[in-house]
Amino acid sequence: MSENGTEADYELVGKTLTLVAVGVVVPGIVARYLNEVGYGVIGTFIFGMSFFALVFIAWYIWIRPIDLTGPMG
Repeated sequence: MSENGTEADYELVGKTLTLVAVGVVVPGIVARYLNEVGYGVIGTFIFGMSFFALVFIAWYIWIRPIDLTGPMG
């Protein structure tokens, strides 16, 4: 990002931070709480599924639109 970032740059950073917070931080806190009260398997499952969802959403938003085909010839 340049010294004078554009609106789109700031919007992308905001979306990225939100995605990380929702996909990793919140489920991590929930998983830790569930582990402390004796539901470690459920906490691990919730964290794993939320992390998988985070990876899928990141792929869908940022990687899927990239054209990865080679030159047609």
